[in-house]
Amino acid sequence: MGKARIEHLGLAGLAIEGDVDVTTAPAITQAAMELGSLIRLDLSRCTFMDSSGISALIEIKRHAEGKGGSLSLVRPSLNVTRLLTICGLIDAFTIE
Repeated sequence: MGKARIEHLGLAGLAIEGDVDVTTAPAITQAAMELGSLIRLDLSRCTFMDSSGISALIEIKRHAEGKGGSLSLVRPSLNVTRLLTICGLIDAFTIE
């Protein structure tokens, strides 16, 4: 299974490096939800994402919007962008 490094980028952001899969998605989801309602995820160094990662993004987005906020994906890597496009979810997320 993959490894992901989570780096806090201040009060509202996380940088994710490495793989987002079944082993790493729960920690990423937890860390993002602790940020509050305005969440920014820098995915520029995310090398792999599977369906668990997609589920995590959807869960984080719902959490943020449920608190009146939003989720922004910052510079998603080509792999993440392709996956979101293939899944028909690219327009569901704010991309910075």
